Amino acid sequence: MIKKYVYIKKKRLINYSPDDGSIIILLTIIAIAFVNSNLDILYEAITTFKLFEIKSINLEINTLYIVNEILMSVFFLNIGIEIKKEFLYGSLQTKSQMILPILSAIGGFIFPMIIYYLFNYDDDDAMYGIAIPSATDIAFTMAVVLFFRKRIPISIRVFVMALAVVDDIMAIIVIAFKYNNGISYIFIFASIIVILFIYLLKFSKKQKISSYILLGILLWIFIELSGIHATISGVILGLIIPTHKNRKRNKENNVEDRDIAEIINLYIEKPVNRVILPLFAFFNAGMKLDCTSYILEPITLGIALGLLFGKPIGIFLTFLILMRLNLVEMPYQGTYGKMFAASCFCGIGFTMSIFMSTLSFDIDSDLFLMSKLGIILGSSASIILGTISIVCTKKNINI
Repeated sequence: MIKKYVYIKKKRLINYSPDDGSIIILLTIIAIAFVNSNLDILYEAITTFKLFEIKSINLEINTLYIVNEILMSVFFLNIGIEIKKEFLYGSLQTKSQMILPILSAIGGFIFPMIIYYLFNYDDDDAMYGIAIPSATDIAFTMAVVLFFRKRIPISIRVFVMALAVVDDIMAIIVIAFKYNNGISYIFIFASIIVILFIYLLKFSKKQKISSYILLGILLWIFIELSGIHATISGVILGLIIPTHKNRKRNKENNVEDRDIAEIINLYIEKPVNRVILPLFAFFNAGMKLDCTSYILEPITLGIALGLLFGKPIGIFLTFLILMRLNLVEMPYQGTYGKMFAASCFCGIGFTMSIFMSTLSFDIDSDLFLMSKLGIILGSSASIILGTISIVCTKKNINI
């Protein structure tokens, strides 16, 4: 007997707000305004301000490095904890719940890469960016979806959240294996030792957050020195930190009753969505408007069309096939139109795609400018297409 995919109706609100997306948009506009005015020198001074240099390993620590390497590791820590929560007691805890978001995420990850490949298969340098249009900006996407919460039912919002989580897992795998600067096995071994110590902490009677923070910093350093991108340390730490499944809480739901993962997430969630991601957008989204001359370049088109068409085609087509095979059911109160709109919103790559772009290309190169232009065009067009789709659907009454 084939098990069908059914969402369990439970009251679990997604921890994102429409305000999160608004702050990111505001900082992006400010960055673009700075770069295209007399304040461009100030923008460059802010984003490249040198703090200090470690000459022994030829490493310059500037504000851009702090944001892209260190603060984004905190973002990935948040992602790691969210992934673990979803698998333990969220929207990915059973096999039936996993089918639709996992397979749809895979479709939404592959199709944008196919479109990008068709435009750039003959350019070896451009092919480094093949994963850029496959990324989904989880915070921005959820903020937009929640903005339309009167029309998008909870079941589809949970589907988007679960899909974005799976999407992040695949992006993390790509970052770990594709974007590295030559592997140092000594530091990989040192990282494994630290991971082992972090895991053993869960058996300690007195668990202190400070212990996880210190070991997390040490893990970040070793992974950075290993040649693998250091932001992976955040995900690893988030997955290892203890989370107690099916734990009872008292009525007051005090912070003291929470597990280590919940306490850490409680303190970093809002800073991540309202400070770190907007800062990342400000530091990386600034570009000259005269770069619109790159609009017909293969990299720009591959990314823009990958986000705009690759994402919804991959996600929605997978959903239709699963429905046709009778493997899943329509999410509660959902319609084909609302599922298509949700698929379009998943084409909002933005900060996550820009992050992948910083790993793929030299940030001072024309290739990076092309990729940013493609990301902004593709993400903006995805919002417009998703909005048109959702407005044309019947309004829902959410429960």
